[in-house]
Amino acid sequence: MKTSNKPRILVIDDDTDLLETLVVGLGMLGYEVVMATNGNDGLEKLATDNFDVVLCDLIMPGLSGTQVLERIHTLDSNVPVLMITAHPTIETAVGTMAEGAYDYIEKPFTLAHLELRIRRTIEAKSSKDRARSSRVLSIILLLSIPFWIILGLVLALVFR
Repeated sequence: MKTSNKPRILVIDDDTDLLETLVVGLGMLGYEVVMATNGNDGLEKLATDNFDVVLCDLIMPGLSGTQVLERIHTLDSNVPVLMITAHPTIETAVGTMAEGAYDYIEKPFTLAHLELRIRRTIEAKSSKDRARSSRVLSIILLLSIPFWIILGLVLALVFR
């Protein structure tokens, strides 16, 4: 569970060296990073915990990144997924975006570049969440108007 105000990132990749580098690097930038060495491990962590962003490798043994992406959306449709790959093609970029990935990042990448993409993703998610909350509040207010009208009429009759 989320224990701090730090943004939480789940990184799913079979490259343990990259995982360890991201845990240290993103940790120094103020993120809380949880790592998973395969798709099943990542999905288990996502099912029991909350994350602000998921970074997922496209090509992994077992479940592929696209299979993981599909299952992530059934577990938490609000968490943005950034797909990462060392084998970029236009087809895979377009395909993963069409399947619901928020962004597509090519390996190798710099920590600064990755952090920029993560920050933009979190900001966009926050804006979307605020807009959703505003919509819900507007609906609640609209639905409460008849209640207040009826209450006013009842009070007017009672105190006549």
